[in-house]
Amino acid sequence: MATKNDVECRLGDLKKIRRILLRTLKASDRFRGPLSEALELLENIDDYFRTLTDGSKPVRQAMDQILGRYQAKRYMIEKRRRGVYLCEYRIGGRAQPFCCPHEDYDLIAETLSGLDDWTQFDDVKTLIAERIGHVQPDYLIRLCLRFWQATDPPMVEKDRTFYRVSVRGNFRNAAKQAWRELAAIGGE
Repeated sequence: MATKNDVECRLGDLKKIRRILLRTLKASDRFRGPLSEALELLENIDDYFRTLTDGSKPVRQAMDQILGRYQAKRYMIEKRRRGVYLCEYRIGGRAQPFCCPHEDYDLIAETLSGLDDWTQFDDVKTLIAERIGHVQPDYLIRLCLRFWQATDPPMVEKDRTFYRVSVRGNFRNAAKQAWRELAAIGGE
């Protein structure tokens, strides 16, 4: 078992990695693919630290702050130059929002409607790629999954890297309804 000092040292390393990734993201859009892979690896590291720090709540809270995983989010439907998008804003954050085009949102919802059990993220990504003939960026899929987790009641459940549709009936119709409701209120 790692000592508290070891865990705090690694948390500092995670903070440095996050700063480097954010600087790189701001510098160029061409690095989005490698950055999303790096962020997935950070999620795995986060899961590892959670197993080490289950009995240490202050260290766990510090790690959450460093990774920014539980930063409050606000969702909006916005009309932009190239169409209508689901946008995710980090409350208190200064970064540009993550945005998913309406067509991609519908495609992801349609793919998830065929799932009936816990499915790993990589398998969801593969199913979407098979449906459209090319691989979607991770952030588009994750944005939709986070939005559906944030609905009341949650439409999607998450356990580590596994996801499950929690809506009984037609998930695609429920996803369309969630989009319409968000568009009607202008944000969340």
